[in-house]
Amino acid sequence: MKESRSLLVLVAATFLSLICSAAEFRNLDFEEANTNDLMPGQEASVDQLLPGWNLFSIDASGCPLTHQRVRFGPLMTGVPYTALRGDRMLEDFPQGEYYVSFERNLPNDLIFKLEQRGTIPVDAKFLIYRNLNSEMQVEIDRMTIQPLNRQGPFPPFGFTDVVTNLVYDVSRFAGQEVTLSFVGPFGIRALTSGFILAHGYIDRIQFIAQVPGLSVERSESQVEVRWHASANDYILQSTELLTADAVWQPVQIAPVTSGERHTVKVNVDAKGRFYRLTLQSAD
Repeated sequence: MKESRSLLVLVAATFLSLICSAAEFRNLDFEEANTNDLMPGQEASVDQLLPGWNLFSIDASGCPLTHQRVRFGPLMTGVPYTALRGDRMLEDFPQGEYYVSFERNLPNDLIFKLEQRGTIPVDAKFLIYRNLNSEMQVEIDRMTIQPLNRQGPFPPFGFTDVVTNLVYDVSRFAGQEVTLSFVGPFGIRALTSGFILAHGYIDRIQFIAQVPGLSVERSESQVEVRWHASANDYILQSTELLTADAVWQPVQIAPVTSGERHTVKVNVDAKGRFYRLTLQSAD
């Protein structure tokens, strides 16, 4: 009887160690790149520029082709490519030194897939990534996850210059080891001669436990906007019109922190305003 109990304890301990050894996702902000001695336009290995990630191309038959090399820098050649970029051409976009860009010009160009296997945090409810131009489709274990928000209306060329934090509900995968993939980019509307000009930029992928909410209280001359003090990565924005192409501007009033709340007091104007929280740039 004593031997059976010892065996059970050993099996349980081994199983527990396997659970604990599941790998965490890494390099979600692409800042682990080693660009020493690289000039813009040069290529280097995926391991050097995108450590922790795997990169594939998908042909018309759906067969993935492994990429061994990635371009560093913004050199444009007119052919499909994936590049780790450290340039400042997109001043409002990067949230650190590096971000990743993908380009496809024709409908038959190979589709890119940036992929990594890891464990989604146990308390994660949402995945957020910073996006510009064409969206990259998010997949978890080959299942497409639709964003809870979109970038807004697209101009005729099929991409937008609106920087957006795209949000995805990943709560069903919390605590699980999964394969996370970013697939695309896909042009929204073809141009003449079949060009799609699908350019996608991604940066700062995050798992978060919750999206902080706002509470608003109005007095005769002021509005108090409050949110939880733990949401330090967010800034308050406002707009006059709540439309798909609304222009959101930062509220130029520093929040006052008291206890567990950030509070901003705004003078009431005749037009009225809408407020939201958005993830701030790390720059």
